[in-house]
Amino acid sequence: METTRISPMTFRSIDVGVVLDMMIHDIDIVLKLANSPVSKIDAVGVSVIGQVEDICNARLTFKSGCVANLTASRMAMKTDRRLRLFSPDAYVSIDYQKRNGSLIRRNGNIEAVREAAAKARSGQVQDLSKLNFQDLVHIENLQIEEADSLRAELDAFVEAVNNKTKPIVTAEDGMQAVEVAARIVEAIGPSILA
Repeated sequence: METTRISPMTFRSIDVGVVLDMMIHDIDIVLKLANSPVSKIDAVGVSVIGQVEDICNARLTFKSGCVANLTASRMAMKTDRRLRLFSPDAYVSIDYQKRNGSLIRRNGNIEAVREAAAKARSGQVQDLSKLNFQDLVHIENLQIEEADSLRAELDAFVEAVNNKTKPIVTAEDGMQAVEVAARIVEAIGPSILA
């Protein structure tokens, strides 16, 4: 998995680092998708304007073997919020900002993919740019519902309270994300101000 959550400085929440301010959302999503305990965390971070990290890149390795690379920055020139998932048979790319994505699968076309690779290795195809990528893989466009994320979160909480049901995101989920965020900040260490 790979997440990117970058934006220009808004000068809000500069008393807390980018991990707890911005990356925490991706940590929550990655933990849910990985569905496995984190076994290792590597992280680097930089403080640009204050006493906390403004840029961070973290690599989470899960006991299942899944790996997630998370990047967050509030020092970027543009806003970009993406999630990418890689598997042996598919690739998913979601753009949270544009509210769309794509699912690219090789299944169904595996023979065409293998044939194109064999031709390229044997030199039968000199100009790979002539291959039509869409003939080799199945591409499905994904649309994300138009909704206010914060409003949906609050509505789900109120619904869980009113109906006395388990919320979509539990307190345990939130605590786990905060614990991983704290481990990321700890992995960055004191060198961020250097």
